Amino acid sequence: MSLPGRDLDDVLIVGPAFSGRRRLFHRLLAARPGRPVLVSTRQPASRVRDAHRRTVDGDPAEPVVVDCVANAVGRAGDGGDATGYAQDPGNLTSIGTTFVDLAEDRDEDALAVGVTTVSPLLMYRGQGDCPGA
Repeated sequence: MSLPGRDLDDVLIVGPAFSGRRRLFHRLLAARPGRPVLVSTRQPASRVRDAHRRTVDGDPAEPVVVDCVANAVGRAGDGGDATGYAQDPGNLTSIGTTFVDLAEDRDEDALAVGVTTVSPLLMYRGQGDCPGA
């Protein structure tokens, strides 16, 4: 399957439920060089990794995951050097610092980074937090 967007730096995938957007998300990340970094805002790291493995053909590189869910429900564990735990999907500072910690540990020139869904990031932010609201 030829994937669109291989020459693009930034891609936003939108579509209704069951449209294949998550499959496209994982395939685009896997098509990039290096190990992908996933920011998971709705599912724990293990489920995101399973979805990545099932979706990508061949033997994909195991993704590094910023898990924004596990701490929020009291289930953060030791994911080793491949998982970082942010406090919750609404804490953008925690997500950012966790991402930076994981990204700095990578010995790669370029990173393929994907946010599984931006809805929780927006949902947890109050209107007072948004400029112009």
